[in-house]
Amino acid sequence: MKQVIVMAMQGEFSHIVIVGGGFAGLTAAQNLKKQKNIKITIIDVNNYHVFQPFLYQVACGDLAPSDIAVPIREQFKNYKNISVIMDEATVIDSDKKIVFTKNATALNYDYLILAVGSEDNYFGNNHWREHTIGLKSLKNALKIRKELLETFERAEIANHKKHVTFTIIGGGPTGVELAGAIAELTKQAIRSDFTHINPLDTEIILIEAGSRILSSLAPSLSAVAQKSLEEKGIVIKLNSKVMDISPHQIKLWSGEKIESDLIIWAAGVKAKSIKHLLNKDEIKLGTNQRVLVKNDLSLPFNSNIFIVGDAAEIKGKDNKAVPALAAAATQQGKFIAKVIRARVAGSEKEYEFKYLNFGNMAIIGRYSAVADFTWIKFKGVLAWIIWDLAHIYFLIGFRNRLTVFVKWLWSYITHGKAERIIIK
Repeated sequence: MKQVIVMAMQGEFSHIVIVGGGFAGLTAAQNLKKQKNIKITIIDVNNYHVFQPFLYQVACGDLAPSDIAVPIREQFKNYKNISVIMDEATVIDSDKKIVFTKNATALNYDYLILAVGSEDNYFGNNHWREHTIGLKSLKNALKIRKELLETFERAEIANHKKHVTFTIIGGGPTGVELAGAIAELTKQAIRSDFTHINPLDTEIILIEAGSRILSSLAPSLSAVAQKSLEEKGIVIKLNSKVMDISPHQIKLWSGEKIESDLIIWAAGVKAKSIKHLLNKDEIKLGTNQRVLVKNDLSLPFNSNIFIVGDAAEIKGKDNKAVPALAAAATQQGKFIAKVIRARVAGSEKEYEFKYLNFGNMAIIGRYSAVADFTWIKFKGVLAWIIWDLAHIYFLIGFRNRLTVFVKWLWSYITHGKAERIIIK
């Protein structure tokens, strides 16, 4: 029988349990850590927080995993009111206010923050997962890197005359940034590394079901991005819906079949399931499995449970769902910390989350990016500089910022990729 660990006793403090150490969960903890009347427990299956916008750079050899990830414990080592548990939440008893975990731990709570994040969405075609690699984790980023490099090694041994083909499904920011980075890897970093094959002959295909790539940006910027990718030799297939995926083959609804050495899935994400944790019929789901929440991000039937980040669906000022982006998750983390501070202090004030859309950006390659801030748009070198500075700023930890900056500088000077070791 699981033993309940009692954390909130005799009204001395409130216990906040946070499930998930992503942008929303970590930001909430950082904004609550100095509250003397609050204790926090963070539960995550990993012992680290990863800066997901840089996963594609790990996949393509620009950065190492430790450059974009930080141990969660390290962030709170000076705060004795915060505990970190590397575990998986399995069941939540909302009536008794207890979170049960996979490794036989049970935690009671006063307030629960569910920041479980998102995962690749195969739109009901889960068998495609066996033949593709998504880019939602460090593990998969390293797997993509391994497959990219091993494909060339196999071709070198076989002395292939046939060129290597890599295909990315999904023309959003992840797909576009990944396509550009793979092009730089093959056409610059490793172009002279092999004897029997020529990496310059590599075919990179980007498949998009819609009429343009980067549909969240202005059409003019989509056109700029497409032109830049095509100048790098990337083949872009628009209005191309995937019918089926089998080992090393993609079949489109048009009837076209594409043979590919590696297939990368970047066609969308969905919220990780929360319904199975709570097992409550009252939970209503919106688009992509996101949970519909009240204006203060709490569940409609339980004001002590909050859903934040990619798992929450709430409307913005334009009456559209707040996007599942790191910026939105960070804002929600700060907001929910404010709500909980007020609740603990005894306030009954009603709060409403208001998302501030600072715009969207995508990097295409060296000196090439697009940035859409609604009121003003940038492209080319200026957008590239803005993208670099913004992402360095939001990266956690001075050491990580310095390391990433130095590696970027080395890469831009030498056209090399620092991380090209194949680890089996």
